[in-house]
Amino acid sequence: MIKKYIKILLFIVVLFVCNNGYCQKQDDGYGTHTVKQGETLYSISKTFYLSVKDVLEANKEIKDSIIKIGQTLRIPKTVRNNDLFNQEITKPNEDSSNYSKINSEALYKSSKKQNATKKINKKTHLNIAILLPLYYENIDELGFNKYNIAEKKGKNFKCFNYISFYEGARIALDKLEKQGYNISLYVFDVGEDDVSKMKHALDYPSMKEMNLIISLVFKNSFNLVSEFCKQNEIPLVNPMSQLSAILDNPYVFKIQPSDKAENESVLKYIKTKVENANIVVLYDDAVDKGLFNYYKDYLTANSSSWTMLNWRKYQSKLVSKILKDKNNIVINLIGKGNEREDIVYCNALLKKLQASKGNITLFSNYSWLEFRSIDYALLEKFNYHFTLSYLNDYSNPNFVAFVKDYRKNFMTEPDKIYAAMGYDVITYFISAMIEKGEEFITNPNIKNEKNMINRYHFVRSDNNHGFMNKTTTIYKLSNYKIISVCSF
Repeated sequence: MIKKYIKILLFIVVLFVCNNGYCQKQDDGYGTHTVKQGETLYSISKTFYLSVKDVLEANKEIKDSIIKIGQTLRIPKTVRNNDLFNQEITKPNEDSSNYSKINSEALYKSSKKQNATKKINKKTHLNIAILLPLYYENIDELGFNKYNIAEKKGKNFKCFNYISFYEGARIALDKLEKQGYNISLYVFDVGEDDVSKMKHALDYPSMKEMNLIISLVFKNSFNLVSEFCKQNEIPLVNPMSQLSAILDNPYVFKIQPSDKAENESVLKYIKTKVENANIVVLYDDAVDKGLFNYYKDYLTANSSSWTMLNWRKYQSKLVSKILKDKNNIVINLIGKGNEREDIVYCNALLKKLQASKGNITLFSNYSWLEFRSIDYALLEKFNYHFTLSYLNDYSNPNFVAFVKDYRKNFMTEPDKIYAAMGYDVITYFISAMIEKGEEFITNPNIKNEKNMINRYHFVRSDNNHGFMNKTTTIYKLSNYKIISVCSF
């Protein structure tokens, strides 16, 4: 099992502790530091593993963030900086203008390493926090017994929505501990978008000491934890969001690929796996213009046989665009945003394709497989493919091994997404942080496929933005089973 002092800190516990006067700094004492030439508030705060706000609060006399050479500052003592007061702190060999331009990667290096000569290895202690909605206050709603199972069967119990992420993470932690890793896990029940609960969690005394924070919350709460992690230079993993806007923080790691990344995977698959292809892209007026232009530009430059067909205006021409002497790839970009309308459109498209004579591979949305009134025989006939970042793929031996562990530990099957995701997030990030050490924040990519269910590959636009996972898996329907084809 995980190290005995791993702490499961549900929000109700945190609230009790705070209300009883225990949410205090570990050390209320202060040290002093004399300002040297070239130092700024920013550089001093990073030297002592603090934020500028921490230093300003301890030195109320500072106006407009201006400090002078020779000025003595009060510096709050913490566990991380206590030893620094017993040694001379020297400034970098740079003037203040250059020092103030130090980038986020270098800041991470200076703030996260406790000793420049100390080698980071699996014995290095890591603090990991998971912030997720457990709805502990609703646990009394469960109350299952042999008389009320039928009554409660149809209810959606919120406390079950995300618990599987934690369960998957626990399986990964068990394995890592057996391999010799040294990890303390903190779990906070914060609600899906409860700002008040999130603020209480972030006020926990040791939160600034975390090496990694994983947050499964919605927009408002995530904005709070993102700002907290940015100020304290803590890597932050968002497993759920599809929004690219969350990448405005250089410490954020976005697990869900963008729509563009998924479409890039489709085109890479066609280019590398399909010979003699004729590509037909279906769109309507509601399709994002950027996505439309992306396909048009790519096909213009890379394909000799292709069509962009507006379904609303020219659906009657679809059959004529399917060529008998080609491997026809039909890519659907249309999503009505309404299940009933999507089902109508899906059936209409399959009917049109049925009238054609050529060989067809259809790419569309995974959600079609959940429509009850869809003819699976037609999806099978048209070699139905889709992209997804996470899916319970029983053709994946790593997932099968995970399921066995999950059944053994929790005596049930994992859910569709969160359990495997929790396992992969913990497996990847702990391994990457140990392997990369202080370089992790600049280059987080490692080769860890043998231990993961789905692999990650992170990219970012520049040093001021966070990392996005670009890896997606292409699946297909074969003999009425979903199997993975390849990953990009």
